[in-house]
Amino acid sequence: MGTPIVIVGAGLSGLSAALELEAAGESCLILESQSHVGGKLETSLVEDAYRLDRGFQVLLPAYPELQKFRNLETELNLKKFNSGARLETEAGSMLLANPLEHPKHLLTTALGSYGTLKDKLLVLKLQAEVRSTDINLLLSSARGTTKQFLADYGFSEKIIEGFWRPFFAGIFLESNLETAAGFFKYLTRIFASSRVAVPARGIQELPLWMARQLTKSEIRLSTRVRSTSQFSVELEDGSKIPAQSVISETAMAGQGGPTKFGAVTSFWFSAPEPPFDGAWLSLNSRPSKKSGSLNHVAVLSNVSRDYALKGDALICASLVGPTPTSSDAVKLQAEQLYGKTAQTWRLLREDRIPDAFPLYLGRTDPDTPSQQGSMLRGRLAAREILSRR
Repeated sequence: MGTPIVIVGAGLSGLSAALELEAAGESCLILESQSHVGGKLETSLVEDAYRLDRGFQVLLPAYPELQKFRNLETELNLKKFNSGARLETEAGSMLLANPLEHPKHLLTTALGSYGTLKDKLLVLKLQAEVRSTDINLLLSSARGTTKQFLADYGFSEKIIEGFWRPFFAGIFLESNLETAAGFFKYLTRIFASSRVAVPARGIQELPLWMARQLTKSEIRLSTRVRSTSQFSVELEDGSKIPAQSVISETAMAGQGGPTKFGAVTSFWFSAPEPPFDGAWLSLNSRPSKKSGSLNHVAVLSNVSRDYALKGDALICASLVGPTPTSSDAVKLQAEQLYGKTAQTWRLLREDRIPDAFPLYLGRTDPDTPSQQGSMLRGRLAAREILSRR
């Protein structure tokens, strides 16, 4: 190809930018410092038996940027979590299930002691409200924090602490529900529109599939960039690449220069048997303010058998925030939730991700810390390049 548009980074933003440019007839050269595409969306095969993502990651098919891809569910062989959550409380386990998706759990959910009757009616009311609001307006439709919004909406402390806090802590990557209320409402709309999913063979299948859609562009892996200018890129080895235009990582980094980042630690275990049945996300709903407390557990092999090829269980146990907690301490906490089955868990890997993504605090813009935000930033950066022609 002739002088290309150079994109620095083959994460979701860079790939999204390249797809937008190719759709306009342009060709791109994508330079990626790592040995794989996808950035933080990485899947590794461990012991030739287990597919481990970089921390617990899922896809939300209702994201507007993902909706632009036709047949994504088929192309990625998406496997879906059940809609709702399994709550591990001091009184035992209980299901909070979406009755529209899981009618057989209607009675259990309706009678569950996770909240009051008013709480349960408010959940339905909130879902109806966000679904009837233009999705593009939700981010700016509520000021203040998520915690304040939930309290003002009328939810009891019980359901806020037992469900809303652990569920959204795993998404916001902060445990105090300080994230902007508009983002909470936006995500509630997304969750109400489609079930959470994972590609059958791991989260990296999304960027790999996006890369395969590029027909005019070149991706160079393990290529480190030293500096960029408007019309060239200098590599770490001193060589220079001329460019029509350059889309740098800075241009796709988002707005506002956030000062706080969310952290998460995920422990991956194999086990002879899963700690529970069904494709549920399990939330630690027991009251605890201690740092290092287990927040949620997912049994990926209950969702997709391709995550554990030998037929046993693959478990991901996650803690929000920076923590020195060891795998043995996590197993002790898990034993309190699931019983002695946790003694059989064998550690495969621990992923400590100190700067997983920026927190969305006090904001109302569409540049969200999510897969949606990453793809939107890339597409808008490409449109900026095209608008100059």
